[in-house]
Amino acid sequence: MKLNPVILIIVIALAVYIGLDIKNGQIKPIANQVNIPNSATESPNKNIIKQKSKNISGITPEYLMNYLKENKFEILPVFTGATCDIYTGKTSISESKIEIQVDLYHERSSGEVLLVETNIDASGYIYHSSQREVEELINKVVSNYFIPLASIPYQSSEPDKASQWVNSNILTSYSEEPKDKTSTKIGSATINMFGTPLFRTLEIDFGFAE
Repeated sequence: MKLNPVILIIVIALAVYIGLDIKNGQIKPIANQVNIPNSATESPNKNIIKQKSKNISGITPEYLMNYLKENKFEILPVFTGATCDIYTGKTSISESKIEIQVDLYHERSSGEVLLVETNIDASGYIYHSSQREVEELINKVVSNYFIPLASIPYQSSEPDKASQWVNSNILTSYSEEPKDKTSTKIGSATINMFGTPLFRTLEIDFGFAE
């Protein structure tokens, strides 16, 4: 049976709309979930920080992974690298092709968290008929995930300042063409945002690149 051309157009348009009409997903601010020690000496776990460092964060793998688990992330097995253990939490937004992954790089020699990296992957929409609508959707997802993750409390953090910075740079931190990272320094962390319309990255770097 042949479809009337007008009806066919309506069906295609409806399919496009439904494909983007998803729950954007959102996580709670971490500051309301857990508290970190005020100093290394107050830590109840002697293995958290083995030596003092200029980049001390006070963040432990358990601290962040528990937070992600509470927000329905799947916690994957720890990957043991040459110098770092990598802890990973992963989730996807229901009724979508969007995946979010958080990797925490924990240096064994110092006991420090050197990097918290979050990636939002929407590459499943690469052939979607309306890339502009997809891009707008990803921007909403970036806002819902990057803002609370950038404002996680660490030694010398300024959560309000971090969340405001992310919010003000969401639309300018990515590009179709390669561009430098959009960065700011807040306390002991360098916060970076970069990527393409369908793949975005947030880094909270405590000296991983040094």
